[in-house]
Amino acid sequence: MCYVAAFRTYTWNDDVKRLADRFFAACPSGHPVILADETRGPLGITGYAVISHTEDTAHLGLPVQPRGKSLWFNVDYGLYILRHAMPGYGHYLLSESDLAVNLPLDPMMQAVTDRGIDFITHDLRRSEPGWHWHRNASAVFEDPWGCLLFFIVASARAADLLLAERRHQAEEQRAGLLPAWPFCEPFVASVLKKSGLAVAEVSEFAATHNLRFRPRIPLDDPRADEPGTLVHSVVSRWDCFREQAARHPGAWFAANGKLRQLAAPLPLSECAAVLKAAFEAKADFAGAARLAMELAPPRPAPPVKDLALCKPSLSSSTSPWSHFDQPVKDAAGANGHDLPRDYGFHTALETSPWWLVDLLDIYAISRVEILNRPDMEDRFTQFVVESSSTSVAWTTQFVKIDAALVSSAIDDPFAIDFTPPFVARFVRIRQLAKGFLHLRRVRVLGRDAPAH
Repeated sequence: MCYVAAFRTYTWNDDVKRLADRFFAACPSGHPVILADETRGPLGITGYAVISHTEDTAHLGLPVQPRGKSLWFNVDYGLYILRHAMPGYGHYLLSESDLAVNLPLDPMMQAVTDRGIDFITHDLRRSEPGWHWHRNASAVFEDPWGCLLFFIVASARAADLLLAERRHQAEEQRAGLLPAWPFCEPFVASVLKKSGLAVAEVSEFAATHNLRFRPRIPLDDPRADEPGTLVHSVVSRWDCFREQAARHPGAWFAANGKLRQLAAPLPLSECAAVLKAAFEAKADFAGAARLAMELAPPRPAPPVKDLALCKPSLSSSTSPWSHFDQPVKDAAGANGHDLPRDYGFHTALETSPWWLVDLLDIYAISRVEILNRPDMEDRFTQFVVESSSTSVAWTTQFVKIDAALVSSAIDDPFAIDFTPPFVARFVRIRQLAKGFLHLRRVRVLGRDAPAH
């Protein structure tokens, strides 16, 4: 076998190098070379022989069209550049920089020699009206065909034939006789079908179920490493994310969507910068604002405090043992600044006596602490904690129906935690049986910010 193994690229980084290394390891009998498009400047490639070129192809007699995208529009130009730089070989194997090779390629190249194959391409087909390049193809060729050129093998004879036809079309274009400059896919396929050269499909030698124009496949995706396959388009996870974000930044808000999955292992701050630029490029300022709100650092939660402290309170009645004969004044003994010596308020003997506090606003309440009086603790065992936003309709938040005593220890009050917090303005403690109600302290703990 006498062939060149060329890895074609316009960029260079660690991920591209990994694909280049994989490609060259797959074809050890070939002459390895990197075909580097350095139109935008040197790529800094080391460790491999490099054929540097730019989109200036005048020395080959080929037009630069369209300028700035000529080597993308005319992928076949790379073959002619390679043939010109390395003329003494029978076959040229070219692989794009976003293609992952997962099988040995020497057996394919041996078959090329044994069978006299002039060209290997992928998805060779007659051009149909639904194809993106059909109008371009049918403007130039009577019987237009198409193919994909991510991975090709060309004999020296096929390369020379294609170059000759490109030069002929360039002359026709200069003479005003060519309706359109043909895109590389219909050009190569149509010329080959008309030439009668021996053409084979890539699928004869490799699995091609992931050899497609799109979707982009991250280099760390298992599909990029499937044995026996050629896979396109394989790029870094960053490149996948950037491309998806540029096209559809709004997809970020789908919680389990592809964009979120791509971003999962990436730095969030850098993802945010890419998304912000994409929203702004599309003038989607609502999306940019939503992104900013979502990614803003969380505000620290306000401290939990005793919301009942010194707020208006009321008991269902007073008694001869009350500190004050007015329920409003007597009830305040349970939630004032000073801790009473024995009890803060004392109701009369009645059915279901109660004590309540008006927090003066609606809050998220996460805990209620009750400190029983030091003596006669057994009078308060069964009760409910109720809440309301209006003091008219009440909701039961906690019920105690057992006979266990309620603590009177100052450093260990009876505590009820609410997860999640409930939202209310009024909190009421109501005894379930007939009797006296006399508590020493009641604390209602929650967030200082109203939870409207």
